[in-house]
Amino acid sequence: MRRLFHVLVCLLTGFSLAIAAKKEPAEKPDVAAEINKPRADARRITFETTEGTWMSIDISPDGKTLIFDLLGDIYSLPVEGGVATSLTNGPAYDTHPRFSPDGKRIAFTSDRNGMENLWTMDADGRNPIIITEQKDFQHKGAVWSRDGQYLIARKVDTKRAGANLPTELWMFHVRGGTGIKLTSHEEINDPSGPVVSPDGRHIFFARRQGRFSYTPDMSNGLWQISRYDRVTGQVFPLTQGYGGAVRPAVSPDGKTLVFLSRRDAQTVIVSRNLNNGAEQVLVKGVTRDEQEGFTSSDIWPNYSFTPDGKSLIYSNHGKIERLDLATKQTGNIPFKVNVEQ
Repeated sequence: MRRLFHVLVCLLTGFSLAIAAKKEPAEKPDVAAEINKPRADARRITFETTEGTWMSIDISPDGKTLIFDLLGDIYSLPVEGGVATSLTNGPAYDTHPRFSPDGKRIAFTSDRNGMENLWTMDADGRNPIIITEQKDFQHKGAVWSRDGQYLIARKVDTKRAGANLPTELWMFHVRGGTGIKLTSHEEINDPSGPVVSPDGRHIFFARRQGRFSYTPDMSNGLWQISRYDRVTGQVFPLTQGYGGAVRPAVSPDGKTLVFLSRRDAQTVIVSRNLNNGAEQVLVKGVTRDEQEGFTSSDIWPNYSFTPDGKSLIYSNHGKIERLDLATKQTGNIPFKVNVEQ
């Protein structure tokens, strides 16, 4: 009897092992999930352009190279202008490029993994690395900390529908991780356009005054700029009143704050002396801001001080312009892009 029992156990064990060893049929790859791989039946178009809409621009720490986004791809360009070089390509939508403090890496936003997340790549476009990898949140518009170890960006909760999705500022280490929350959507509405002070202590950003409305009241400034203190965690308002203030930028010496405002139905660039509060309008009639909009691509495209602090470089009505802060004169930086989509 014992021998029969032993034989049955061996037979059942062998049968179980045979089933376990049987290979499951390989799953077919999900073509739709491979965002940045063109489909076999895709139609390609190529054209040349010398203009672009809503281009976010940054300049390298050595002042020699510009990077900008155009139609979901990122390009580099000599600061004097010329023919742009493609750094990213494919169906994925890549935006918001930013140079690291040492100029060796570029942070950007991409949906190549199925949701807008933060990525970095080498300055020549090689070796892309994903920083945030979440499916229920969008991560956008990152800026580097001054030590190059962290990215500060907007984190948008997409789990629910609506025009006023919960949005917060978060900080992520460039090696990954879950991140650290800097602002709460319960206290601060739709923080956007973060930028770090030269000493690394403060983060300047714009915030909506009140919840989203399809009939916004612009009379008292719908958006204003605040400053987050990384040491104390306190948020201090910097601007107020008519026209509002969005898309802050801080000069390399930390003495001047530049932002966009609405004056006499025009979007203008304003500078503010951070020591005495004195303000002046630098340029009038630039590309209209999105203060009344949904801010999915921020309220105005990113722009940048040159490393010497003497100029601003920004996109305006399809062109790239350079503003001399001493003379208040603007000049065009010509560019040509050979687009393939």
